[in-house]
Amino acid sequence: MRKAGAKLYEIDVLRLAEEVGTALAQNGVLVGALTALLDFPINKEMMLEAVKVSVPEKAVEANVRAFGLDMGR
Repeated sequence: MRKAGAKLYEIDVLRLAEEVGTALAQNGVLVGALTALLDFPINKEMMLEAVKVSVPEKAVEANVRAFGLDMGR
């Protein structure tokens, strides 16, 4: 894929999700990374709202925290 000019990112999704307290936050990590790393056509607030309504209620808080993680560390 790199030969075709694609950018590849390696993200330890499970580790980052566990940093916010639960492996259930993996979706929030991925959606947050997608929103932050790419010139994504949907704004951050809309993506965060999508996370809030898409994950099970018990996982909303952790996914919101995961969405906001700094992926550059």
